[in-house]
This record gives sequence, C-alpha cells and structure tokens, in this order.
Amino acid sequence: MTQAAATKADDRKEFIHKWVRENPTGEATALYDAMEKAYPKQDRSKHRQLVYRELEPEDRPWEQRHACPSCEIEAQGLESLDQVFGFRNMSDGQRRVQSWCRACRREDALRRRAKKGGSSSKKSKDKFAVKSAAEIKEEFTIPDLKDELRKRDLKVSGNKPDLIHRLKEYAAS
Repeated sequence: MTQAAATKADDRKEFIHKWVRENPTGEATALYDAMEKAYPKQDRSKHRQLVYRELEPEDRPWEQRHACPSCEIEAQGLESLDQVFGFRNMSDGQRRVQSWCRACRREDALRRRAKKGGSSSKKSKDKFAVKSAAEIKEEFTIPDLKDELRKRDLKVSGNKPDLIHRLKEYAAS
C-alpha cells in the first residue's frame, strides 16, 4: 500500500471512530450515508467492510439493540443481546449478533429435525399406549426405555420386553 493510500485508510478509520463518538445511538445506515458523502469514490459495501473490520460490536451502537424477525422479541445492551440472541464468530474474526433469538433458532432446528424424520427429545407417555410392543421394541433402545421409566419413577431393571411391558402398563393406567 502506498503512503497516500495508507493515509486515506487512516482518514476513513478516524472518520468512523469520530462519527461513533458523536452519534452514540446512531444507525448503521446513517454512518454509511455519511461515509458516502465524505468518500464518494467507494461503494457502500467497502464502507461496511471497513466499519466491521474497524469496530468491535460494543463500539457499534446499532448492534447493541436487535429484534428477532420471527417472534419480534427485542434486546438492548450487549449482555441482554448475548442472553437472548447470542453472537456468531465470522470467518474474518468479527463477532455479530445472531439474527434470530435462541428460542426461534431452537424451534426451527426441532422443526427441521422432525421434517427429516429425526426424533425429538421430548417423549410423552401416550405414545406407549397407542403403539404395539413390537413397534416400541423397534423404535426405542434400552437406554431410551430406561430414561422413560426414570421419568415416571418406575423400576428400570430387566430386559427389553420387561421395560416395554412396564411402560405399556403405566400408559394404560
């Protein structure tokens, strides 16, 4: 990089930091608009890259509040953002707020898993009442059956047919 190019980059970095100091609750679009006026020869994507490379999340006021596009829950402040949304580490070393809240991401993952035919970790007792012993034997492993028995405070010892019989009796009662 030439001396002149380095000076221009330093000028842009100083511009970003000065703008953030002067606009502690500013929006990202306002910063990009200001950068376009001050440095018209570069496009908006270059400005955005420089801003994200130069500023940490705690220095980006627009990233200290966020709303989930799915459920519209809002969080403000880094601690609240971390609890409700979490951060993701980008390949360029930056940390960004997750788009969806943790609850919506979990729901989405469960929905996708169910769509693929995967099993959910929540098993209800009624499934043992409606399924035959052969279906249960095929679908559940011994550790799964023992977990279900523990949830119901039932005896967990015995072979697989005993475990299935105990669950079927419980479901029928």
